[in-house]
Amino acid sequence: MKNGPDARRLVTVLRGGKADRVPNFEIVINRRNLAAILEKEPSGTSLWNIPPEEALAVVLAVRQDAIPCPLQFYLPRGSVYTGDDLQGVRIPEISERRDKLSKFLSVAAGTGVGVCACLSGPFTASCMTSGPAPIESFLLMIYEDPETVERLLDFYTSYSIAVIQGIHDLPFDFFYIGDDVTGFVRPGHLEELWAGRHEKIIRAALDTGKPVLCHCCGSQKEVLPYFNRWGVHAIHPLQPDMNDIYSVRKEYPHIALVGNISVQDVLSFGTPEAVRADTLNHLERLAPDGGYVVGSSHSIIDSVPPENYRAMLNATWEYSE
Repeated sequence: MKNGPDARRLVTVLRGGKADRVPNFEIVINRRNLAAILEKEPSGTSLWNIPPEEALAVVLAVRQDAIPCPLQFYLPRGSVYTGDDLQGVRIPEISERRDKLSKFLSVAAGTGVGVCACLSGPFTASCMTSGPAPIESFLLMIYEDPETVERLLDFYTSYSIAVIQGIHDLPFDFFYIGDDVTGFVRPGHLEELWAGRHEKIIRAALDTGKPVLCHCCGSQKEVLPYFNRWGVHAIHPLQPDMNDIYSVRKEYPHIALVGNISVQDVLSFGTPEAVRADTLNHLERLAPDGGYVVGSSHSIIDSVPPENYRAMLNATWEYSE
C-alpha cells in the first residue's frame, strides 16, 4: 500500500531504485517524539531501546518501512585501560543476537514493516570502550599502546562478522553498519587501523545478498572512496554542515543517500513551514530518479519539536502523492 510501510519500497530505494513513494527512515527517535507519536510515555529513551512491539507501533504511525534492531555488543564503557583488561574477554553467544532479531521479525510479520539489523564497525566501539575517558583515551592509545588498540579493533571486527554469519539465514531486510571515524584521526590511521577491518565486516554483510547502509557522522569525504570501492549500497546521515549532499550525488550517483535534513538547524530550530520547504527541496533535487530516503542529519533528538518532525514526514508523503 502506497501510504503504509512496505519494506520492499525501502530496499528498492537503498539499492538505488525508484519506488511507489519516497521512503522516510530514522535509526533513532528519542523520547520527546516517541511520546508524541504514541500519545503516552515510551518504555525507553529511544526507538533504539524500546520493546519491539512498541517500536512497531511507532514505525506504523510514521509510515517508516523498517524497524531498527540493534545487535551490537560493547564491553563496559571506559573499561579498557591496557591490554591486561582484555585478558579472558570472549565474544558473547551469538545465539542471543539471533533470538533478538527473530523476535523483531516475528513482531513485524504480516505488517509490511521490515527489520534492519544494526551493527557497529570496530572504531566507534573501541573508542567507547577505552578508558578512563572514552574517545580521548583511545586516541592516546593509538600512540602509547598500539598493541591494545589493535586487539580492541580485532575483537569488535570479529564480533560483527560473527553476528553477520550467525543471522545470515534469517529474513531481515538490510544492514545498518555504523562507524564514526572521520574528523579526529589522521587519514593514515584511517587506512592503517580502520579500513581493512571495516571492509571485512562490509564484505561479510554483502555476501548475504542484503543491502548495506553505512553510517558515519561528520564529513564523509575520506570514507566515501572506501564505501564506493567496497560496493556499499547507501550512506547515512550526511550532516549538511560537513557534506554537500548534491555534490555527493553527482560524484557517486549509484550510492543511495539517506538523511541530510538538518537536526542542528531547521529540524530543531526552524518552523514547520521551513522544514517543509527544506524537505521538498531535497526531494525535488534528489528523488526524481530514486536513490534518496528522507531522514534527519543524525536522528530525531529531543531538540526536535514533534510538529517539525511531522512536517518533514508530511512533506515526504505530499511529494509522493
